[in-house]
Amino acid sequence: MSLPLSNPARHRDAMVLVPDAPAEPVAAALPVPDGAQTAVSHRHHRLRRRLADALYIFLMSTGWLGLNVLAVAGCAVVAFAMLGGGDWAATFMQIDNLTSRYLEADAGRRAVFQHHLVQVFSTVLLALVVFRLPCFVKRVRRDLAEQDLP
Repeated sequence: MSLPLSNPARHRDAMVLVPDAPAEPVAAALPVPDGAQTAVSHRHHRLRRRLADALYIFLMSTGWLGLNVLAVAGCAVVAFAMLGGGDWAATFMQIDNLTSRYLEADAGRRAVFQHHLVQVFSTVLLALVVFRLPCFVKRVRRDLAEQDLP
């Protein structure tokens, strides 16, 4: 068994050299019925397929959710651009106005503002996820079905 990208000199102590050793593998000396070997192979393949599918679903879902969060952040930028009337100078003046009022507010008003901000972002994110979820599920199901084909 060779290890990829390993240095054979580093593993020299672990290697045992036996003169006149038979060239046959040890597993060949043990009789294994063909049906048992095939069943183990199929079980191993099914397990690997399920693990690969689970990892695929996890990675696709994480990326999809991340893109939805970025889309909601983009909605905030568009909202400030609309408040500024499409002029970047006016947009940054609106942001400066909001920032100065936030910094001058007491802790209670800041907490209420933060609560409202979280509610608005959560609502927009939930609406976007609900709107986009059916297409995402169809795409993942199609991709998984294509992978099962021989």
